[in-house]
Amino acid sequence: MRVTSCELAGALRLAVPELSPALRVEASPIDVACAPSRSSARAALGIPESRVLALIVARLVPEKRVALGLQALALVNGMSAVVVGDGPELASLQARFPHAHFTGYLPRTEALRWIAAADVLLSASAHEGAPSVVREARALGVPVVAVAAGDLADWATRDPGLLLVHR
Repeated sequence: MRVTSCELAGALRLAVPELSPALRVEASPIDVACAPSRSSARAALGIPESRVLALIVARLVPEKRVALGLQALALVNGMSAVVVGDGPELASLQARFPHAHFTGYLPRTEALRWIAAADVLLSASAHEGAPSVVREARALGVPVVAVAAGDLADWATRDPGLLLVHR
C-alpha cells in the first residue's frame, strides 16, 4: 500500500499494525513543466521585478493557519502577500487582512504561475504530511518557509531552500 508521507505511514501503523509490512512511502508525482519562468510569470501577472512577493497557497480552513501566516508577513516591511485558495475562511481573512491580495480558487496552471512568480512560499499549516505545494515551489526554485510538520523536517535536511519554523 502506497502512502504519501512518513507521518501517514506512522499513523496507519499505529491504527492498524497488521498493515505495517505492506506500507511504503512514496510521494505523489508532481509535474511543473507547464509552469512559466519567473520572469514570464511576473510579466503575465503584472508584477514588477522590484516587488517582493510572498505567496500562500492553501484551502482556506482553520487547519491551514493562513491567518497566522498573514500575521507574520505583515511584520515584514515591503513584502506583498498573495493568497491563492478558497474556502470558508475567505471572507473573514479578507476583512482581517486588507493589505493582502486574495485570488480565490485558481486552476492548477494559474496557481503554478503565481508560485513561479513568488519570492517565497509560506506554509503555516501544522498538519501536513507531504504538501504538494511545497514540492512544487521547490521544483520551481522558489524558497519555502514552513512550519515543521509532517515530512518537512526530513526534507529540510536535504534542501537548503526549505526553511522551517518550529512550533
